Amino acid sequence: MFILTFFSLSAALSGQSQSNFDSVNSVYDEQYPVFSSDGNRMYFTRANHPSNIGGLRDKGDIWYATFNEGKWSNPIHAGAIINNDKWNSVVGFSSDGNSMILHHHYQDDRQGLSISQKKNDGWTIPTSLKIPYFLNRSNIQSGSVSSDGGTILLSIESYNTKGGEDIYVLFRQNNGSWSDPKNLGVVINTAYQEISPYLAEDNKTLFFASNGHPLSKGSFDVYQATRIDDSWINWSTPTNIGNEVNTEGRESSYQYFSETKSAVYISTQDSDGYGDIKSIKQSVEIEKPIIEIDTTNIENNEVLVADPIKEKLAVDYSFKGTVKSATTDSLILATLFIRAVDNSLQLTHETVTGEFTIQLPVGNYHLGIEAKDYLSKFLTIEIDSITTNHHVKMAPIMIGETVNLKSVLFGRGTDELLSSSFDELDAVVKMMEANTSMEIALGGHTDNQGSSKLNYALSEKRVIAVKKYLQSKGIAGRRIEGKGYGGSRPIASNKNEITRKLNRRVEFTVTKK
Repeated sequence: MFILTFFSLSAALSGQSQSNFDSVNSVYDEQYPVFSSDGNRMYFTRANHPSNIGGLRDKGDIWYATFNEGKWSNPIHAGAIINNDKWNSVVGFSSDGNSMILHHHYQDDRQGLSISQKKNDGWTIPTSLKIPYFLNRSNIQSGSVSSDGGTILLSIESYNTKGGEDIYVLFRQNNGSWSDPKNLGVVINTAYQEISPYLAEDNKTLFFASNGHPLSKGSFDVYQATRIDDSWINWSTPTNIGNEVNTEGRESSYQYFSETKSAVYISTQDSDGYGDIKSIKQSVEIEKPIIEIDTTNIENNEVLVADPIKEKLAVDYSFKGTVKSATTDSLILATLFIRAVDNSLQLTHETVTGEFTIQLPVGNYHLGIEAKDYLSKFLTIEIDSITTNHHVKMAPIMIGETVNLKSVLFGRGTDELLSSSFDELDAVVKMMEANTSMEIALGGHTDNQGSSKLNYALSEKRVIAVKKYLQSKGIAGRRIEGKGYGGSRPIASNKNEITRKLNRRVEFTVTKK
């Protein structure tokens, strides 16, 4: 697959200058070029073109050009199957080229990722790609798929974002699903914006655009950094790619191809203020990927090639900590329920003295903690260092005590529980099973945006959904009361989105112990 890609791009880029894409560039805004796995087709986003699905107001549709007889064809609109009247863009392709990953949540118009499959006459209608804990507060999203198809880099404003858009990494799991986004850390991400990340074929060399790193020539410059280890948060200090690429304009979407010693990128310099696709001959040191041969499944003289550089994150780290009473600060006996977010691992651990040490591979985990006569705790933890300490304090079950179910989430504007809610709700079930006389009152809350009548109705429906779930797990309905309050009981300001989201919650209050 690498050979085909580089051969085609060699023909497309060899010996040519920045005018290589004259047939593609227009007076409109060209964005985010992505090459097909064979290198013969280039997909890109074009904004505000009259032929876009949404016309001149359309923020971006996917177009493509084909390399034939030594030049790129005039672009063709990619059609209504993979475009709609919202912003559309290609992230990348699977290693075999049969799956296209796209920016955009086609089912409810939120940002996210979708996937389309290749068929004889084109591409299938994209369907939502489920990403655990996906969140993008920004109206900008960019990214790329690694050449082996095993990693996605995304620029989004999400959990733990350092400033504007940060760069996150997602890993393909053994079952074909994707991990939740992991922030690349403060070496890469600044208090400003990092966008259009691209990972070279060695899976170590990162190119991205930023307006927050030093030595910037313009609004956005392209930078290069090298991944030091498998944690994905340890990087070399990013260096400016230099004056050959970076100008007083805005440069982004830099992609480097080592076999041709060529790069493709977007620049607004000398392009009427809009992005144009450009190419340049450049020499950057890239490690060659090592392809491992898996000979365990050879049939009919076929050799199966393993993923070129699949991250091996099987090293176990010590997850240490204590469980204490919040009122007496004394150690208490507790049971820990641990499940990997990607479902690759699940275990139960009982503390002997209230202290625990558990060996876990690097990754993200749901942690439920149960102790008799105490309110259960539910946390999401990240194991990414040699030793991770976590000290938990448990509140005793007392009438009037209220618990915010922070991980209980719903589909946007609906009462449909997201699957990420089940672990915390199951922790409530375990607690009520261990404390058989305990009764609770559920409360549903929204922010104050929109119709107060509709907010009240939605909060009522969400309370009913939570109650039904608890009952389905064997908790008697008589032990659960419930009421929706709409936006009448805020716990934070409704003046901005960061604090407003705290008001959108489901909680329970102990009414009998």
